Amino acid sequence: MSAKAVVTVWMYPVISQEQAATAYWTQIEKDFEAANAAIDLRIEQQPWANRDQKLATAFSGGKGPDVLLLGPDQGVEALTFLKTLYDAGAIPKSALSNANVVADQAFRKQQVAMGFTNTLIDAKTVTASWGAANVIVGVPLENKKRVGFGLPGGLAVNAGSKDVEAAGKFLTFMTQPKQVISLGTAANFLSPRTDAPVPATDEQSKKFEEALQYAYSGEVNPAARQVMALVAVEIQAVLTGDAAAGPRRRGQAVRRPAVQTALTACE
Repeated sequence: MSAKAVVTVWMYPVISQEQAATAYWTQIEKDFEAANAAIDLRIEQQPWANRDQKLATAFSGGKGPDVLLLGPDQGVEALTFLKTLYDAGAIPKSALSNANVVADQAFRKQQVAMGFTNTLIDAKTVTASWGAANVIVGVPLENKKRVGFGLPGGLAVNAGSKDVEAAGKFLTFMTQPKQVISLGTAANFLSPRTDAPVPATDEQSKKFEEALQYAYSGEVNPAARQVMALVAVEIQAVLTGDAAAGPRRRGQAVRRPAVQTALTACE
């Protein structure tokens, strides 16, 4: 009997509740293996913290996963606006290092009045703490245009995978409408596809769904993530007035992991 092909997946907390995430991905493993008896699927849950560094280390050592979740991360006018807000005390210092997390941060603690890039699960989190009467979900703000930011989650196959074909089968499985809908439902995400809509079951979900028409998803350039990793410290320096902070990092470079293909899974 030939040995099963092993496909290792690094999955991140797209389902924020740990027990719910474990139950969901355990069932996905069972369902996938039932449909693909020759493949041993191993989904390993990873934290968001230091994701890029861990991936770069794993890829450089030839030990990266076969499949991983990717997520996409403009000018002077925008930075000037941020600087004005920061100088007025409207942006807490914790926001400079907060990776858009609500739990245990200023927004959850009611130290700020508004979040601009929050997700549906964030709205539900603060609703549970503050009460529904104290939470308002609105469409994106408007300056020259009303624009929101979409964050579609993409599954990608590691170009160094030992079994690209088997890994590709998992991508095909997860991008079927059934899985797109079940993951969106479990994670409180909206669907990026018109053929696999995730039902809006409450008023908050309907408001987020309404905002989809203003969303521009993904990266504006393939190198956007690497560029942002370099300029983030420069933005912090502008906001805080620490002119010496930026130059210390200007000589650094960020390695881009080798990825063969990616398919959108959810938003």
